[in-house]
Amino acid sequence: MTAALLLAACFALAASIHGQGKPTAANTITPNSPKFEVVSVKLSKLGCDNMMVSSPPGRFSAHRTTLLGLLFNAYPTVKPNVPIPGLPDWANSERFDVDAKADDETTVAMENLSREAQWKLTQTMLQAALAERFKLRTHN
Repeated sequence: MTAALLLAACFALAASIHGQGKPTAANTITPNSPKFEVVSVKLSKLGCDNMMVSSPPGRFSAHRTTLLGLLFNAYPTVKPNVPIPGLPDWANSERFDVDAKADDETTVAMENLSREAQWKLTQTMLQAALAERFKLRTHN
């Protein structure tokens, strides 16, 4: 995904979170893509500013993460400390707690994969969660 396409996805995400219209780009997640069975996304409570991310097979947990942090974890083209032009100010300041769990069958299957393959599958499932929960839309 090029920087311009990622920027378009971020604008769509920003608009959907703040109720500023519907994104128009096609979603790259297909109906057959693996998805987390349960996803919880909440605004973080004030307190500790330390961010924590973990992803054992079949789970993804990020606490005190930003939208930029979620994008970094979901899309390999997003690089840390590389600004995305036009990203809303809150994308790197509002913090979220995200907990996601795959179904038991997917979790068992993931345990038999290499760590790299597990992470790629987790990224795909996180992309689907962003599309569902934040109405993120991307296109190629």
